[in-house]
Amino acid sequence: EYNNLNNLIKELNLKNIFLLGKRINPYPYIKASDYFILPSLYEGYGMVLIEAMCLNKTVISTNTGAKEALKDYDNKLIVDNSFNGIYNGMKKIINKEITFKTNKNINLNMNKIIDEVVSLIEGELWEYQY
Repeated sequence: EYNNLNNLIKELNLKNIFLLGKRINPYPYIKASDYFILPSLYEGYGMVLIEAMCLNKTVISTNTGAKEALKDYDNKLIVDNSFNGIYNGMKKIINKEITFKTNKNINLNMNKIIDEVVSLIEGELWEYQY
């Protein structure tokens, strides 16, 4: 689908969309993002959500088992597991219809995880110049 998606990005003139492919260290990308979206049909606990929480990102997740990882996190929006659910959730957040308080202290015992993630964040963010 890579070529099809790249052609669609060009056709729609989407200048801020890049298909970067697999990355060894995703943390700098998550840190640089405004939101973290997990649009999954089926998901277990969702460790990637824990990583996004460590970086204090607003999280949008479909209503799967992964929502269990978010139960003590304030900056979240659980949406229907559909195109419209994801679209409407993103729209609400972008239009600031939903405001979140900043999670200064995540109510989970994650100090060790946070230290490890922070050490990985120091990696190079952009491998390519756009």
